[in-house]
Amino acid sequence: MSCRAIPILASLLLAWLSAGCQTNPEVSSPLRSDVTEIIGEDKNFVVVRAGATESYEALATRYYADPAKAWLLREENGSQRLTPGQFVVVPRSEQNAIGVRHDSYQVVPILSYHHFGARRGRLSVTAEQFTEQLDYLRRNGYTVARLSDFHAFLEGRRRLPRKSVVITIDDGYRSVYDVAFPILREYNVPATVFIYSDFIGKGGLTKKQMAQMEASGLVDMQAHSKTHANLTETVVGESPADYRARVQAEVRTPKSLLEKTLRKPVLSMAYPYGAVNRVVAKQLEANGVRWGFTVKRGSNPFFGYAFGLNRTMVYRSTNIEGFAEAVRVSANY
Repeated sequence: MSCRAIPILASLLLAWLSAGCQTNPEVSSPLRSDVTEIIGEDKNFVVVRAGATESYEALATRYYADPAKAWLLREENGSQRLTPGQFVVVPRSEQNAIGVRHDSYQVVPILSYHHFGARRGRLSVTAEQFTEQLDYLRRNGYTVARLSDFHAFLEGRRRLPRKSVVITIDDGYRSVYDVAFPILREYNVPATVFIYSDFIGKGGLTKKQMAQMEASGLVDMQAHSKTHANLTETVVGESPADYRARVQAEVRTPKSLLEKTLRKPVLSMAYPYGAVNRVVAKQLEANGVRWGFTVKRGSNPFFGYAFGLNRTMVYRSTNIEGFAEAVRVSANY
């Protein structure tokens, strides 16, 4: 549903509610501007007339017990600010969780970072670049969603803000802790780190660093294989059975280690080099990994393939115009 349709929806709802649904007989006339009044309600919606001191955050607290869901009311009503006397449609539940509209559907971009800092290399993003990119998201009204919320969107269980993006970081370099983590805390945005288990404490993040980042509530550690080998390539002389056994170990080992170390489920894996085939996808499924991530450029609709989800890599050469293009959040039919 487009924002242009919101006023029409509100008018229709008001007419419908006054004609056949429960309304509030004590609504005063002329309009009072100091008190928020319920105009009508049913099992799906409440329509209120906002008082002088009302806010979306207060309404979200009242109806959802969560002021952070004020975005839902802004999107439903097509307005960023609440004015006295404004009619506000309050859905009792998250309508249209999959983000389908009459002319477009929601897609969620997932960004893939690797190394952070001043060292040279196309995969190394400077602290200044990362800060500029997070600032762009903040200034332009984006929500950085958790990977778990994105999974719920894929399953039609949770609506995401229209302008949602997910941040992921591959490999598990210590620069994640030294450079990226302080910036994530400054902007209070979540990220998922896909780490390969042979790298832990051996040039990569230590278990102590991983646990500290997890404890912050901002960083989620997930799997990136055992050795970071291309899982679609066979070794010279390797039999089909040996290949399947090796892929199984590449999937099972990091999942088991991370779950034991961090005491939480590991349900996602990013493929090294973004490479996946049927054997690899089947091993993820067989080992309880529910989502697999490539580095194929593009965003993800609700009907995205669970074992072939898209991510757009962010390079040192990515300027702010290229970054803006990477975080587009809708697609037309």
